Amino acid sequence: MKNMENPAQDRSDDSATRRWPALVICLVASFMTLFDVSVVTIASPSMEHSLHMTPAEITWALAGYALTFGLTLIPAGRLGDEHGRRTLFLIGLALFAVTGVICGLAPNAVVLIIGRLLRGVSAGILAPQVIALLQQMYPKKTRGRAFGYYGATTGMSTALGLLIGGVILQAFGPAMGWRWIFYLSIPILLVALVIGFKVLHLRVLRIRSYAVGTAIATAFYTGVTALHPAR
Repeated sequence: MKNMENPAQDRSDDSATRRWPALVICLVASFMTLFDVSVVTIASPSMEHSLHMTPAEITWALAGYALTFGLTLIPAGRLGDEHGRRTLFLIGLALFAVTGVICGLAPNAVVLIIGRLLRGVSAGILAPQVIALLQQMYPKKTRGRAFGYYGATTGMSTALGLLIGGVILQAFGPAMGWRWIFYLSIPILLVALVIGFKVLHLRVLRIRSYAVGTAIATAFYTGVTALHPAR
């Protein structure tokens, strides 16, 4: 009877309910990309010692992530406009998981640097899709709340990276702890990928806002590089 009395309201409530899993997956992706900045920074001395890296090599392993992240943001935003945010989001998430394996198994500095560069590319693919998906999934009335969750998540990610990174290094030791920093992210990313494939199917308005996307991407990258500690 309730459904018959107010079907429009029920449809609205159902849509809002279905948006929550999609929001959580977007927030997880954002958390992981910025978490990676701080957690790897705290593990850098262990990586440097374990792989006998030179100062130049460890700098590339750290700064290379932010570099390729920034270079990828704008073209990835454009590709999302053309080929669909969901597709690019899932590709970026899958690549982020794969590069975690590459970095964790790296036998030398060269492989680690390549893995970090590719990991930055995958993060650069993810970031503009997350922002655009939030814009598309939420109407103006509730969009502010969604972006509030997004801002809180990205803020916590950098702080928790330092804390969790220290715990992992303490638990697994400096020789292997930095590898587990990459390994432990993989199950989270795979679960997010599977769930994202299922829940990111909402019928949302397809927005072609390249200029706006470029501005958002640039601002996002500026924040990432500002948070990235210099050696």
